[in-house]
Amino acid sequence: MNNKVNCPSATRMWSLSSIIMLFFVIFGFSGASVAIADELQWSVLDKQEQRILQSYEATWETLTDAQRKKLKKGAARWQQMSPEQKAVMQKRFTKWKTLPKERKQKLRKRFTHFQSLPPAERKELRNKYQWYKSLPKEKRQALRQRWKDVPRAEKEAMRERWLKMKPSERRAMRQRLKKMTPEQRKKLRVHTAQ
Repeated sequence: MNNKVNCPSATRMWSLSSIIMLFFVIFGFSGASVAIADELQWSVLDKQEQRILQSYEATWETLTDAQRKKLKKGAARWQQMSPEQKAVMQKRFTKWKTLPKERKQKLRKRFTHFQSLPPAERKELRNKYQWYKSLPKEKRQALRQRWKDVPRAEKEAMRERWLKMKPSERRAMRQRLKKMTPEQRKKLRVHTAQ
């Protein structure tokens, strides 16, 4: 006795389901990506996230999953901030919105460069920035003015030399510069520019 079903519609259904399964295998369908996509639906966001991201509600469905993920992550960070941190961030964002497009592009480029640096260099730059911010306002203004007085070509040459140095050479140079007087540093700049 033959148990084989000779039904054309059953064969067609089997072929169709095989094609669909093959499609999912070839194009990488996975339940995880569906779960991620579902997790990023506006209706699935909790009330706090929706409140924080309310300006995106109308366009939420047009955003990519990567954009939604980034916004959701930002909302989570925002929820963890203290009121003081939130006030600082709001002030920065307000200032950011008023910047000219060219300035924003320049800042994005600098941020991207900063992110590409090794962790040790990023840490060192953060420490330098904290040191600078801890200085009295008059000292910060004097440092900025001294830097403004350096000719542009000289700044570019200094930057090129600095970028060519190894991290250990940069640390050694920083130590030497710390021990120098402003006049000695100026002589060094003039000497190395020649």
